[in-house]
Amino acid sequence: MVGSTIIKVDDASAVSDMTFDDIMESALLPKVELDVLLTLDFEIMASDVEERWSGGQPLLFDADGGFVILPIKETGLKAIISNKDEEMEAERRDDLEKLAEFVSNHGFKNLYEASTF
Repeated sequence: MVGSTIIKVDDASAVSDMTFDDIMESALLPKVELDVLLTLDFEIMASDVEERWSGGQPLLFDADGGFVILPIKETGLKAIISNKDEEMEAERRDDLEKLAEFVSNHGFKNLYEASTF
């Protein structure tokens, strides 16, 4: 996986003691793994329409483990998945389609981006 992973977390306390691997392996947390899109890509796409991707303070930040889980701003997410840029590379468009399907199944609320660094 090169791209980000989007997860649905209805109860933040449920992930407070989890490692990145725990989160990725948990069958209880719905998730979609993207192939190429990263935080920076989402921030740029959102800023193009005067929105933000990240929605505040991290749910989890582990500097030693090298991962962060950031809340996704609903209005930024809506703007991004409605992007119909025909010139976008096929891999990026595929990721947006996967993200849109995930949102269709799980809604816009309580979504987070899990990233490693």
